Amino acid sequence: MKPITSAWDPEASLESNVLAFVFGPTGPGWDSDLSTEKNVDNIINTIGIADTNQTTGEVVANVVNAFMLPLPLSSFFPKEEIGQQIIDDIFEKFFPDVSQRQTIGDDVKEWIDSHDDLKGLDGEDFIVNFLFKIFSHLNVSDVGPSNTLEEIAVRLADQLFDTVYPNN
Repeated sequence: MKPITSAWDPEASLESNVLAFVFGPTGPGWDSDLSTEKNVDNIINTIGIADTNQTTGEVVANVVNAFMLPLPLSSFFPKEEIGQQIIDDIFEKFFPDVSQRQTIGDDVKEWIDSHDDLKGLDGEDFIVNFLFKIFSHLNVSDVGPSNTLEEIAVRLADQLFDTVYPNN
């Protein structure tokens, strides 16, 4: 599965990129005959960042490993142990109420079901409100769906670094 994010406009907001992708020529669109959860599953699977049948822990581990394994660290720095600590820190800091063992699809469905203000929304309205909800639940200030991918990545990395190395 190849992520489509490389084709996104780096100068545009996350919200603009997601909407352009979902409703663009290569996106999955929004099928009003499907449930909200199925539409979200289609979007997640099509984006290519994760497969909704993978566990949340597997997805986070894949992302961390993609960055950790290529690092030219000495054997004094065990990448696997460091990577696992980063994974644990990510869940503790950003996803404290999310199960690492549950599938992404189940986690997303459970999360959507827990928010009454997302119920009954369709298409663009759902996506915009969904993105804002996600950012309101992350323990990260100063970023949201109106920021670019780079701004979001830098802020999340700063937050994670501050969590891993709190005295620096």
